[in-house]
This record gives sequence, structure tokens and C-alpha cells, in this order.
Amino acid sequence: SGDRDAQNNFGVMYVKGEVVQQDVIEAYKWFSLAAQQGSVGAAKNRDQLSLMLSGDQIAEGTKRAVLFKSRPSESALEVASLEQLAE
Repeated sequence: SGDRDAQNNFGVMYVKGEVVQQDVIEAYKWFSLAAQQGSVGAAKNRDQLSLMLSGDQIAEGTKRAVLFKSRPSESALEVASLEQLAE
């Protein structure tokens, strides 16, 4: 829900494959999202990870971050659903 520390933690989990299947592209996405919100640690993690990724992997991670950020939040969807029910 936009918590940069949680997003950075998701990135770490995806890099290490802890609790989730290892996915460096997904890690790049989460680090990027957290970095966009001012997390210096996430920016460092993203930059370190980018040294190990291909251009295509970085592009895919960036695409995933953009798509994730452009989706309406769950709370916005809940409000829209409630408004429809009230009509």
C-alpha cells in the first residue's frame, strides 16, 4: 500500500528467495517502487542488483513497476464498488 520499507523488504525477499520464489526482476520492481518514494536503501539495492541484470531484465522490472504504480489502489477500488452499490 505504498510503504517504502515494506516494498524494500519485498525486494530483499525476492532477491534471496525467502518465503517467495527467487525472482530478480520482481525484486528490481519492488526496489524501484521504494526508491521512487525516497528509500535510499532501496535505491542502493536496486543499483547493486542492476549490475547483475541484463538490459532486458531491467526494462522488464521497470515496466512492472510502472504497471503496478498505475493500477488503482485497493481502497480506491473498494470506494468505487461501494458507490456502485449505493446507486
